[in-house]
Amino acid sequence: MLLDGDKISHFHSEATNKTSLAELNEYIQMDLREEQNAVQLYFAGRDLQPIGPVTNPNLTMINNPNHIMLYTTNTPEDESSWTLLADLKDGFPGVCVAGEYWSPELTLETPQRYLRMVVKGADQSEFYWNISELQVYPLSGNAVQNVKASTLEDTMYTLDGRKASSVDQHGIYV
Repeated sequence: MLLDGDKISHFHSEATNKTSLAELNEYIQMDLREEQNAVQLYFAGRDLQPIGPVTNPNLTMINNPNHIMLYTTNTPEDESSWTLLADLKDGFPGVCVAGEYWSPELTLETPQRYLRMVVKGADQSEFYWNISELQVYPLSGNAVQNVKASTLEDTMYTLDGRKASSVDQHGIYV
């Protein structure tokens, strides 16, 4: 889903009409496989091609995040060890088909291995969110600084040409 290069398949958080995203602490936790000094987050929103014609998509099914909090640690089993890395509120794609988001380059005070993404707000509903692709780019260690990609296909490859969904010490991990 989040690493398949297909913007039609997607992740959908649990929908609830009782508790808003701002109150929930649902998260996606990522093991970066080695401590990092700096990272950059990328996500692509949901595409609706199979649901309706592109000229008239059912945009009510798109609920891109518009507020993300990122936390880091080296000891994920210790809930008290998670520290806030970033409170992201700007630059999100809004309500659009397959919109893309690049976070700013995020520098960690001390190298960290684990990243936790908590979505606190979304465009059209306060009760759920969805995305189709998610990647974290390490900007230190085995990666080159300032990794950018202009298309989804570019984002699916690490710097040495392997698919981003591969899991080894040189890749991009989710």
